Amino acid sequence: MINLTDEESFDSENELHFFRVLQEGINNAIRHGKADYISIQLKSYFHHVFFKVYDNGMGFEIKNENINGLGTKHMLERCRILEGDLRWFSKWGGA
Repeated sequence: MINLTDEESFDSENELHFFRVLQEGINNAIRHGKADYISIQLKSYFHHVFFKVYDNGMGFEIKNENINGLGTKHMLERCRILEGDLRWFSKWGGA
């Protein structure tokens, strides 16, 4: 469950989109980055919700990554539905 104030709350459909984006980010950190530690930072600010997924995985070079995978496409589409933005930041040897 995502708990926000009444002014910032999602409807159930958008909450599911938000959850699925976050879930895929966590799954990718574990599956592709081999992370065994993940931290999620969630903030709301003026009717916007921001989240970051930090992990201790092996990282990757963004320019060399295939961001056309099905999971990534679904994340991008869900962010579009939410009128949001999705960005990746990584450093080799640890994301």
